[in-house]
Amino acid sequence: MGINYTYEGGFTFDHPIPVSKIPADSPHLPANYNDAAPYDHPVDLLFEIDSSGGEAVATRIVPAGPDHQRRMGDIEGELRALMDVYHAEHVLSGELIMAGDDLGAVTTVTVFGGRITVEDEDDESNE
Repeated sequence: MGINYTYEGGFTFDHPIPVSKIPADSPHLPANYNDAAPYDHPVDLLFEIDSSGGEAVATRIVPAGPDHQRRMGDIEGELRALMDVYHAEHVLSGELIMAGDDLGAVTTVTVFGGRITVEDEDDESNE
């Protein structure tokens, strides 16, 4: 079955991305995410969209899924792929803490200065 994770946090763009610059078929767009089948979705991260200023813009990248609870996929790989496309014009930074339903399973993913750092609590306890 695997460990289910509860997520807290996300990654913020220094300058929001106009949704018109994101391919309409992007699996990272919330409109393309199926809440009824979260484990069948190809990605674990979605753009957070803000339409309050008129034009819809992606302001953050946040965990996908209802209540932010799902299995941990390749968060680092997804972030790297998104940064490869958008980071030059829209710098990303932030932190995501993933706490597993298995005691002690805590992973922190940080993006700062164009670098992704992944820290696993279990790795620190074994040093």
